[in-house]
Amino acid sequence: MLHKILEYIVMNKTADLNSISLHFNIEKKALEGMLYILIKKNKIKELTFKCGNCNGGCDTCPFGNSNKIYTILN
Repeated sequence: MLHKILEYIVMNKTADLNSISLHFNIEKKALEGMLYILIKKNKIKELTFKCGNCNGGCDTCPFGNSNKIYTILN
């Protein structure tokens, strides 16, 4: 499952917890543990940002109200 999650993030370049959870039908708490493993293995990194910094508002943001996104490490 970790490999599939990593492939999903690679394919999308970035992904938030909500989109990954919906795509794989995994509860967010369980998914956070899996993402933590990928972070510790230096496969992905977690980026945190303050929602509301854009002009469009959270309804137009592709990450919704999530303030954490995951991206691959180069």
